[in-house]
Amino acid sequence: MNRMPVNKKTLPSNGPLESLNETDRELLSSFGSFETANPGKILIQQGKPHGVLIFTMSGLFCAKRLKGGKTDVLGSIHPGEWVGEINLFNPSSAVCSVEAVETSDYWIITRDSFENFINKHHAAGSVLLIGLAMTLGQRVRELTENRSPATKSKGNPLLPAGIAAIAAAGIVAGLSWVIGESHIAEVRKAGQARVEQAEQSMSDSEIKIRTLELEVQRLQGELDWVMGDAERKLAQPAPVTSPEPSASTPVNPEDAQDHSPAPASSQDQNQASEQAPSIPVENNEVRSGLEYPPEIVLTKETTVPLSVAGRVSGSATLATGKTFKVLGVDGADVIVAMGASSVRVPMENSNFEEALVAANLAAKKEAKRLDASRALAAKPSPSATPTPKKVVASKAETTTATAGSPFEQVEKIVTMVEPLKALEEMKELQKSGKENARLAFMRAKANTWKKAAEVAKESLLGQDLDQRSSKWMRDVMLTSELFANERFEGVQAKLKDLDSGWINLKIDFNIYGPEGAPKER
Repeated sequence: MNRMPVNKKTLPSNGPLESLNETDRELLSSFGSFETANPGKILIQQGKPHGVLIFTMSGLFCAKRLKGGKTDVLGSIHPGEWVGEINLFNPSSAVCSVEAVETSDYWIITRDSFENFINKHHAAGSVLLIGLAMTLGQRVRELTENRSPATKSKGNPLLPAGIAAIAAAGIVAGLSWVIGESHIAEVRKAGQARVEQAEQSMSDSEIKIRTLELEVQRLQGELDWVMGDAERKLAQPAPVTSPEPSASTPVNPEDAQDHSPAPASSQDQNQASEQAPSIPVENNEVRSGLEYPPEIVLTKETTVPLSVAGRVSGSATLATGKTFKVLGVDGADVIVAMGASSVRVPMENSNFEEALVAANLAAKKEAKRLDASRALAAKPSPSATPTPKKVVASKAETTTATAGSPFEQVEKIVTMVEPLKALEEMKELQKSGKENARLAFMRAKANTWKKAAEVAKESLLGQDLDQRSSKWMRDVMLTSELFANERFEGVQAKLKDLDSGWINLKIDFNIYGPEGAPKER
């Protein structure tokens, strides 16, 4: 007799599995294996422990029990029925043997794999246990009804009751385990994780907003100082210079004496000293200009508190010699950037004063250099050649200057592979359940991802990437390998990571510019 073809990749939707959806059945199938038994093959041997659960898919099996040298056939086992469920809940020697009557297909799972499935998939595990309870009840009923009067008088009347008690105890324990404490604990844990994730997201947003506010304040302070310095220089009178006499014109000593500058009065000298920029001397720097330096170096080991959502959650010890970007000052504390957050460091534990002096000197030198450049550009040449106009770089030229930045490289790869679009396509393929379509998709995309991996490798070898960009590039290379090896589920997980990482990198770009978030030193 020809057997009907059997799908040996997914358990069918019949019998105790009718209440499981296709995804749950696929998951359950992956925890066991599909086998074929020839007539006479014994799947379970009476009197020996087996520790397996079997689901029959085609053909015919029978349950036999050997007692007093006589073999009794307890019943037939048809497709869609479970075998070995009693031993699964109450491990001991098998009470009967299970033998294939004809060529049959079945699915088998070990006790350890069964428990692993229930632990990972609580909802599906609950439905599965209920289905097993129904199977056990049916098995007890058949055992009771099919026993002949002679067998009833000779047999053990407590056998059906014992089987029922074992079944009930196993199912109750399983349901209590899955639906009760474990499931509730898992739900609570998931809820707590969502709350903590939301709080962390809010905390990160607040930190970024505060960082932007401090950066605006710092830039505004620098702009005010530069503007004030420029106004002071413009208010100073221009030096009067007498024209140089030509070789043909004699110089009159009296005229030369008349044109000599008059000595400055004390009032003018005082006014000039007030207008002149102050020069810092040693540590007695008068803080005129910058409010704080761009960076500081710790001179003492400093312990700072770490907070999440405004609540202190721990502390970190910062080593001497570590450099931090300064975001602002608050009283006697310096606010510095640490990763995506900010912390307070006492001024006395850093080189704040020295760094501020150096920053002010550098700013003043730069202002003088700009003044000299402007004066040189405004001075007419001997040939009266018009002063060339300052060429301002176009927006396109400015953009090109950052074309090799880490963000540009990431954006280039995203344009090549479109991870979000690929993820949506894979979700649709997973719903369809068509294995050939999945393989065709993986093979079609493999070459594009290989090229993207080459770009990522070049970026990793040729650029000093920050930690987040470096991890993103490595994930691209790993995803390329998964495509090449047709690892469908693995690719899905990595595409989610890449899309999430791309969003974070865009946020960093909006905050810090093309070079990305500052790297810790």
